[in-house]
Amino acid sequence: MFGTTIQRMVFIELMKVFSLALIALTGLFLIAGLIQEASQRGLTPSQILAAIPLLIPSTLPYTIPATTLFASCVVYGRLAHDNEVTAIRSSGICLWHILLPCIVLGGLTTIATLYLSFDIIPRTHELVKKQLLADVEEVVYAQLKRNRAFKPQNSKFVLYVREVQGRWLLDVIFKRRKVDKDGQLSIGFDDGKKQFIGAYDFVARSQRAKLKFDREAKKIVIDMVDRSVVWDANISGNLKDRIFEIHVPELFNNEVKPRPMDLSWWSLPNQIEKVGQDITEIEDKRNHERSKLMNCSDCDITDKKHMQAMIEKYNQDLIHPYRMYRALIAEQHNRPAVALGCMCFALIGCPVGIWGNRSDYLSTFIICFLPTVFVYYPLQLCGLNLAKDGKLPIAIGVWSANIIVGGIALWLCRRLVSR
Repeated sequence: MFGTTIQRMVFIELMKVFSLALIALTGLFLIAGLIQEASQRGLTPSQILAAIPLLIPSTLPYTIPATTLFASCVVYGRLAHDNEVTAIRSSGICLWHILLPCIVLGGLTTIATLYLSFDIIPRTHELVKKQLLADVEEVVYAQLKRNRAFKPQNSKFVLYVREVQGRWLLDVIFKRRKVDKDGQLSIGFDDGKKQFIGAYDFVARSQRAKLKFDREAKKIVIDMVDRSVVWDANISGNLKDRIFEIHVPELFNNEVKPRPMDLSWWSLPNQIEKVGQDITEIEDKRNHERSKLMNCSDCDITDKKHMQAMIEKYNQDLIHPYRMYRALIAEQHNRPAVALGCMCFALIGCPVGIWGNRSDYLSTFIICFLPTVFVYYPLQLCGLNLAKDGKLPIAIGVWSANIIVGGIALWLCRRLVSR
């Protein structure tokens, strides 16, 4: 790959430091990610162990650029500290000669990060979802043990327990929230009288119960073994029953629309086209209502109010598709931008490491790693969010961090070589 001994030596040192730093930093990210995932979803120890190989690829787009920066700064800092850079200068060799191994490392890490974000990471996200769907029963039991309650998002059912012993739920309360005329969950107030009237219309209680997940029906079945007292607001008096069901929440449902980061690179254009068609369809309906309103000079006030209400409804319906459309296009830009950050970090680490003239890890970390990370990642996150919100052009918002940090890196390298 390289023509001289010193280039091969520098590249081997870069790979050694890069590999050790990548393992250490990925381990830290993985531990933090597992803690967050376990706390949010109530994963059991067996599920955590099974999820480790699937979570590793998701951390690499963040750890690879940082370790590329760290490796280049450490290796070239050692070269400067051992006066090897001075010896190379005195022999008349251009410093671009020893910068080539770092450029190659930046190129390799850029390609690896691109490949991960294009295909591997979306595939592992899908595998994590399938694994959670296969272990819904265990996840629900874990949440009940930790929170003493199971409240699926956007579900009208809630479940409370006093204690969980093995597979038994003790002192179980099963409730169903009221639904208003528009199909929205009741918040417990009467719109007319503005007073609290109770948010539940169905309550069941039992001393013991067991859970079972019906995979085909996608329901959680609650078997209240003991004599259950059931109260239904729609039927006078108390009833007795035993089996109750909760529809699987969106967290475990494979039919939920995937997030942009969960899509493979090849499926992003199709999803963008689909969302664009949805936007066009809603805009056509809105424009039709607007034209009706403009040409309806003889209509009564009730019809005009109805048309205005429909226009406002279509405006509200467009908010989510617009944001999803921008998020999908931003994802198309963000993946190559994050990957190119590896090259920017590699180039910025060489001159800073040489000028720092340090051989210890701590000094190198303070001099190069912290300032660069505190500049690059805040710029990237802010630009990405502003692009998704439509406050900045998507290309400028996503690529601004690379443009700024990459420009600084090239200026530093040029200054290093010309001195």
